Amino acid sequence: MLADAVEGGALTARGFERALRVARTCADLAGATAIGREHASEAVAHRLALHLNRGRSTAGA
Repeated sequence: MLADAVEGGALTARGFERALRVARTCADLAGATAIGREHASEAVAHRLALHLNRGRSTAGA
């Protein structure tokens, strides 16, 4: 999942490392001993949402 995002250009190598940390946190919060596909996809969604919202103003929101 994460490798697909890198290969598809959605994540850089740095973004991959950060998403991997987020996926580990998601797995920990879910009580899982290993990172699953659902944790990886959640991490990518969070990383992409941060990227898309970067630069948007929150004034008036």
